[in-house]
Amino acid sequence: MSTNKVDGVFRMRSLGTATAGVSDQYADGKAAKIWQLYIGDQTDRTENYKQFLISLLKKRGVRTVLDAACGTGVDSVMLLEEGFSVTSSDASDKMLKTAYKTRWDRRKEKSFEDWEIEEANWLS
Repeated sequence: MSTNKVDGVFRMRSLGTATAGVSDQYADGKAAKIWQLYIGDQTDRTENYKQFLISLLKKRGVRTVLDAACGTGVDSVMLLEEGFSVTSSDASDKMLKTAYKTRWDRRKEKSFEDWEIEEANWLS
């Protein structure tokens, strides 16, 4: 029986295969670029969505957010800009490249310096 584990841990960074028989649809990096086109630039996010989410979180006293399946980090950036502490996670290292770049570009801002970004492994 074949296993996708090495040292008891599932490995996601194989050559485009997340698990046996399931191809990694993000392996070529195209999805991240298309997602950015689809979702729009961060500054173009609708004000209604932002106001709704921020007011809901603040009303409930939320200060720390886990952005699971964060993709390129669009919502994480919005939350960081509003003063939330954010941990972002996605299973695709290709999608996270944009988030890592944003964190690097804005590293001198305290909230971005503290931004935690982790590659997720939903199988373990």
